[in-house]
Amino acid sequence: MMKKSLLSAAVVFGLASTSYAQGSLSQAFLNADSLYSQRDQGTDGGLANTLAARKAYQAIVDSGAKNADLVRAVEGLARTYYFQGEVLVGKTTDAEKKARKAIFNDCWNKVIEPISPAKLGSSSAVYYYFRATCLAHEAEVSSPLERLLSLPKLLDTFTQGANAPGSDTFEGGGLARVKAAVKGNIEAKGLPGGLYNPEESLTLIESSIASQGDILGELFCENFYRKATTLSLIDGRKAEAKALAVQTAADFTDYLAAGDLIPEKIRAETQHCVEEVTAFGAAL
Repeated sequence: MMKKSLLSAAVVFGLASTSYAQGSLSQAFLNADSLYSQRDQGTDGGLANTLAARKAYQAIVDSGAKNADLVRAVEGLARTYYFQGEVLVGKTTDAEKKARKAIFNDCWNKVIEPISPAKLGSSSAVYYYFRATCLAHEAEVSSPLERLLSLPKLLDTFTQGANAPGSDTFEGGGLARVKAAVKGNIEAKGLPGGLYNPEESLTLIESSIASQGDILGELFCENFYRKATTLSLIDGRKAEAKALAVQTAADFTDYLAAGDLIPEKIRAETQHCVEEVTAFGAAL
């Protein structure tokens, strides 16, 4: 994972770059970003700060932000939904699953709609990534029938999203990572069309790791976690999966300790991933 070179690079990236007006809009983004940076802080785990950041980004959307400013505001808004659903809400009890399902449904069905191609007038990698990941996360806590019914929407998102500028690099090759998760989901084994294909999933996740976007794919813990889970499904590669999980946890613990290597927009999510991959490795 080029650990030494990555640690020495220590390049700081902000939230998705955009060109926005000076003055009040600029200050509004600064305020929203500041609240978002505190999403994992507080006695409530960060929920109040996450919701405050959501309100701030929503206010920018509602103010009539256009073009790149609108995309940036919706991206920030979608990130608050992702963080709340993935990190702050469990998926064990029926109540947790219901809450998680509602959060991710709002994410893909409502939150990102202002930057849909029909409304934005162009294809956005931000739109397709969050549509795919939120659809997939909702499916994770849905019934088998609900998953089957939502599958065409998810597959269409992959197809359409592949044509969006930057979709191969945005969020560390995020669209391919989500597709890899779907292709490498054992529960997809019985679905039509040969959807379950861990070997193809592995190819997809390798492309995510190699992505060269605003954040290198090698700086996404989720990419290596996904590779480890995929390897564990392939005959004879479980030991390799465990070794990768252990190495990933160690490497990203170091990256987080470096302070400025992991960009703020994925810092808290990276910490969550470290916890997840640590548990996964221990269970193999």
